[in-house]
Amino acid sequence: QTMYENENSSRVNEETTLTNGASQEGVHMDSATKTRKPYDGSKAHGVTPKNIVTILEYDNSLERFKMRYEYLVKEYKTIQVEFEATQDISERATLLKKKSSKESQMMAVVKVKNELVGMRAVIEQKEIVSQKGADFTILEF
Repeated sequence: QTMYENENSSRVNEETTLTNGASQEGVHMDSATKTRKPYDGSKAHGVTPKNIVTILEYDNSLERFKMRYEYLVKEYKTIQVEFEATQDISERATLLKKKSSKESQMMAVVKVKNELVGMRAVIEQKEIVSQKGADFTILEF
């Protein structure tokens, strides 16, 4: 290989190493340690109800919806305070646009949460069946 090819292959390796971190929205990575930070609601909840199978996933998903909704409400109230504090027509128009966006996001979270809540009975039935088969046998040492 030529020096140019070696340089390019090492650059590609560096680039893939740099981009292989969590690029998913809603996942916070500490750049120094590459560990996830706890979900705080500031990003999309990342929950798809059809993928929820266990009661623990159900409970965790509801908690994520709650955190996301509370975060959106906090931002919504901030927009309201800023709107009431200014008389600048352009700024108020921008704030009304943000208000509309937050309302849409809040409605979407409520809609998906309600879809998941409607699935609770099915999830519980699957969990009951799964738990009936639990075996607590201690293996010999």
